[in-house]
Amino acid sequence: FWRSAVGTALCSKFIARAMKSNQEHAFIAGLLHDIGRLVLVTKFAERYAQVVAHRNQNDCYIQESERAVLGLDHGLVGKALSEHWKFPGMVQRAISDHHQPMPQDLGSITSIVHVADAITHGLDLAGDEQGIAPSVSDSAWKSLKLTPGMLAVVFRDTESEFEEACQVLGA
Repeated sequence: FWRSAVGTALCSKFIARAMKSNQEHAFIAGLLHDIGRLVLVTKFAERYAQVVAHRNQNDCYIQESERAVLGLDHGLVGKALSEHWKFPGMVQRAISDHHQPMPQDLGSITSIVHVADAITHGLDLAGDEQGIAPSVSDSAWKSLKLTPGMLAVVFRDTESEFEEACQVLGA
């Protein structure tokens, strides 16, 4: 969990830097994007083990498995938690909609976290052998206007700072 959170936070920060957007907001939203998953894993460990087993058996995305087994997904739980804690709206939307940004969030922190999450999985920074890299929304991708050169820098910087950040954060 924490390796995925750190990877997404760093990647979000570097995408925001490339876009000349707020890096701190992107980092925080990336770090917290799966907070609902942490709640589900810690509060409902046995049921969440069924979610993981379902994902492994059906080769599907974790949020699909959560909905099939639990009837809800970590985005919905994260949304409720972030609203309760009164996080800023942009962070709430990044947490709740990071798997599918809404039209009003194209080019925003939500789209950044969405793409960063996919990159983190694609680079296998979390080390989840059963995990599937999430698909990227075409409209979210286009809204960020990342050039190949920008992406190369994002990949390089994310990978180069990842292990040190994990050590600092104890992930």
